[in-house]
Amino acid sequence: MKYLDQNYPEPFDPDLLKNADPFLARMLEQQLYQARPELFDWRWMEGVEIEIGQGQRKDFWDESFWWLSRRYRVGTGRIQQNVQTSHAVNFVDLGGGWRLLCGGFDPAGKKRSQKHLWLADFLFQSDQAEPTFDGTKRLIRMIQHFQQMPDNPFNFLLIQIVGSEILNEMAPHYDKIGYRKTGHDTQQLKRIYERLLLARPTEIFGDAEKWEPERYWVADLYQPTMPMYDPKECPYFGYLQ
Repeated sequence: MKYLDQNYPEPFDPDLLKNADPFLARMLEQQLYQARPELFDWRWMEGVEIEIGQGQRKDFWDESFWWLSRRYRVGTGRIQQNVQTSHAVNFVDLGGGWRLLCGGFDPAGKKRSQKHLWLADFLFQSDQAEPTFDGTKRLIRMIQHFQQMPDNPFNFLLIQIVGSEILNEMAPHYDKIGYRKTGHDTQQLKRIYERLLLARPTEIFGDAEKWEPERYWVADLYQPTMPMYDPKECPYFGYLQ
């Protein structure tokens, strides 16, 4: 079954580069680079947008997108790193050119998940939209809707707080999305999210070295009214307190 929220753009992934001997693979890679150099750099691939009200709960692998799509358009995309590596993503269209890259999340291996933890990964406004400064307010309205989901499998909403000083240096892939740079640094964003999302740091990190920008925060503003699971069933519960 092809789920609506897993209808991602197909990556360009030539089998010849995988199956050939190393010398031949290198020659083929060089020829491909000369013919299609864009395949060897970061780029954004737009997928599909699911219209408001489209599909039933069973049509979504990540059931959060079923509920969110009752009020918002949701969609898919792919961030290509190079000719052999890419990352499928989901987003919620918050209106006004604002999007949130997001979805169910398991920090172990940074994998997709269908329960417990939900990651609000990257909130941004398109650089083609009329500039507005209400992205956090739009996110709050989405959270208020999300927490009303019946039989909600997600107990906690995570965010990573990464400001412009880190994005500019270490996130070339986001440049390909075409986002408007706000200039907010990490400390400014922490103060905003602490106040508006009731965010606080957890002991969950995105890397083994526990580098501070890789620390996940939990937004206590998100309080599911009809949870499917007891919060203590979450395998990361002890790291969230």
